[in-house]
Amino acid sequence: FLYSMHLLEVSVKELGGNYLRNFIKKYTEGTFKSIASGTVVTALLQSSSAVSLMVLAFAGAGLISLTGAIGVIIGSNLGTTITSWIIAGVGFKLSIEAVSLPFIGLGGLGLAFIMRKNSIRKISGLLFAFGLLLLGLGFMKEATDVLAEDIDITHLGNYRLAFLGAGILLAALMQSSSAAVLIAFSGIYSGIFDWSGATHIVIGTALGTTITVFLGSLSGGTLQKRIAASHFFFNLITVILAVILVPFYDYLILVLLGYEEDLIIGLAIFHTLFKLVGVILFSLFLGPYTRFIKSVVKERKVVHTRYISKITSEVPEAGIQALKNEVVMFQNMSLYFVLKIFNLSVSHGVLPGFTHRHRLEEFKRMEETDRYEYLKDLQAEIYNFAFSIRSHEIKPEEDREVRQQLQALRNYMMSVKKTKDLTADIRKIQQSPNDAFRDLHFEMQKLVSFVARDLGAVVDSDLDGSDLLQRILAIDQFVDRSINKMLDKVNKLVEEREIPLREQSSLLAVLNEFHQIFIFFLEAIKNMKDLDEERMAQGNEEQPIGQ
Repeated sequence: FLYSMHLLEVSVKELGGNYLRNFIKKYTEGTFKSIASGTVVTALLQSSSAVSLMVLAFAGAGLISLTGAIGVIIGSNLGTTITSWIIAGVGFKLSIEAVSLPFIGLGGLGLAFIMRKNSIRKISGLLFAFGLLLLGLGFMKEATDVLAEDIDITHLGNYRLAFLGAGILLAALMQSSSAAVLIAFSGIYSGIFDWSGATHIVIGTALGTTITVFLGSLSGGTLQKRIAASHFFFNLITVILAVILVPFYDYLILVLLGYEEDLIIGLAIFHTLFKLVGVILFSLFLGPYTRFIKSVVKERKVVHTRYISKITSEVPEAGIQALKNEVVMFQNMSLYFVLKIFNLSVSHGVLPGFTHRHRLEEFKRMEETDRYEYLKDLQAEIYNFAFSIRSHEIKPEEDREVRQQLQALRNYMMSVKKTKDLTADIRKIQQSPNDAFRDLHFEMQKLVSFVARDLGAVVDSDLDGSDLLQRILAIDQFVDRSINKMLDKVNKLVEEREIPLREQSSLLAVLNEFHQIFIFFLEAIKNMKDLDEERMAQGNEEQPIGQ
């Protein structure tokens, strides 16, 4: 059963993974949309854990807000109840073998004879996984029928907390609430559990699944830990409410609705009802709940600077040198930020010397949104230190050095901001089903890689003055030519109707903003190295190049 659940999740992801991911990213604005998207995607994927981990990744990339992420997490808990209805409607009402074998047969034939990964093969995988899921239900039912003859746990009928604990433990160990819920259904069908035992196992599974999101958040930043905390507290409060309201649920389902003779359907209703109550309650207070989570999981305050925090600004010479070292560090972190947005690895020679010269392991472990906030805080600390240097009596040339470093800092931050603002568009182009879009992303990625390598070589070189300026200007011209080619290519693809006309203006705007990333970064290097083109041109009239 667990293997079939895994296959079903993989098959659905292959068949419509991009659409489901885009669905989550698109429909997370507003309480209703975020909860509804979490419910729908979980019902399709049959895995709240997969959706929760997807949300952690999207939130870390800055694609969805904390409130939107919490809404999806809440909705995913309701989406898992579809499994109960599959079990109740098919698993214990029909001949499992009669239903499952045709699915397994058709799906297996498709997987065996269709080698290409096209839609038919993916559908075959989905059919095979669903058939295996039904067969797993059948095996579980038969196993509990046998166990029911030898096991008597009726003496545990009054120990509801024991069944609650069993549900938590089963879901945590199997990393699947669906599998744990199936055990409850099989037990009540075979008479191993009574109604009370089965309902408390089902309640416990809600809390047991929180371990998956908790483990997924360990390597993340503050945002991921807040999402994990929201998942835990939502399920904890929902479980407490369910335990308190069990007598009411029992009376409603068994007496008023009359399902005392059909406990399988009754258990499916119970599973849906207690989770629906939690979803409705939290949807009414999603804003205050988000603020509560922020107060529980606080932003970790750290010292961002590495050089200026160790000295005083009262000695200008030492302060300016520390300021320059800090801006170099900022330069490297900014370039790393850009590279990671374009899925490029520093460790593979994109920027020689980066990982050896600056030990930035903490920054590299952060998620994208945390990196951006870190750079903003670092910029503010460097600004404060620079202004404190200028508040003392310093020489005009020292004041100029400080101002140049601050201008470099502003330009690096603008390059980072342009990159951050383009993140969603870059991901959209990268994940597009249109080959022309993905080719464009590859061209953008290649340009970033080439420029990063050239910058690494320039920064590590012994070039100075006009020679260094000429190298930077050459990189700038190369970027101009490359982006102009991309713009021409987009226009040509629109003319050839390989790209829809409605996408033309947005793609051209993306490329123009993409160009700004390089412009700001190269200007920052000029500022940092004090490469004033006009001033150097005047100096070159008196002194030849190549000194």
